[in-house]
Amino acid sequence: MLMNSNSQDWGSERGREATIAAPVSDLACLAVTFPSSRRVGDRRSARGCAFTLIELLVVIAIIAILVALLLPALGRAKQKAQIVKCISNLHQIGIGLKMYVDENGDTFPPATASQLAQGISDWSSFRHGDVLGGIEGSLRFSWIPPVTNRLLSSYVPAGEAFHCPPDRGLLDSGQAPTVFESVGCSYSFNHLLHANFYANADDSVNNLALKRENWVPDPALFISIHEWGAYPMGDRYSDVCSVAGWHEASHPGKGFGRADIKDAGKFVAPVLFVDGHSQRCDFTPSLRKDLLHGLEPTKDWIWYKPQK
Repeated sequence: MLMNSNSQDWGSERGREATIAAPVSDLACLAVTFPSSRRVGDRRSARGCAFTLIELLVVIAIIAILVALLLPALGRAKQKAQIVKCISNLHQIGIGLKMYVDENGDTFPPATASQLAQGISDWSSFRHGDVLGGIEGSLRFSWIPPVTNRLLSSYVPAGEAFHCPPDRGLLDSGQAPTVFESVGCSYSFNHLLHANFYANADDSVNNLALKRENWVPDPALFISIHEWGAYPMGDRYSDVCSVAGWHEASHPGKGFGRADIKDAGKFVAPVLFVDGHSQRCDFTPSLRKDLLHGLEPTKDWIWYKPQK
């Protein structure tokens, strides 16, 4: 009985050892059974957030698509901001012009000094109408008055007020890179009607220059100040004429003539009216229809007073 008892006790001890050892063996088996899972996890942990080549290419493609979608919208926003800036400039110039008119017997500025002093040649006198204010430009032509002699300088002393932001010059006339840098002023007074094709104009040479306010037929439609962009210019004695666009232009600063104007982009520009308000005008239809007579009156603006 004692031997049996010892035998049973020994057997019980071995049973308990086996019971205790079993889980350890099972864990070992699990470790052996799933070694690759642990190594994959280790690799992922080591790799962190790195992208594969395909993932990078997909991200780059998405960014490129977003940029392509956003660029036109950014371009349009920039164009609108430039229009707003030009309208603000013209508003300041309009205030200065009104002050000048009020202090000079309700009379607009002269086109040239020869209008005031008889006997002075038009080409040797200051052409005030082309540069009413602004800064000293790089060109030193005799017809460009210095800043101190410009008729609106004392009323609008800020030279930048005469700078049109999208001014890209007039490449055909050599005023580059901008008209503002060349002559110191991006805007012109509505005086000389370039390319004198307007036999029905009351005064095609001086137009609004040195006229009294009551001479204007419709102040809300009559243009007083304009940009050089989107304004047709030509030889007074021939049918040569060209126009360059600045705002919203496909080829800023490039001159287009009658032969290729239909291939040009838009001709848009803000203008100042005699009554003091300024707004964006699209001159494209008028200029494409007939460049030589692109300043003919429309329901939205008037460039000159017709003969009676």
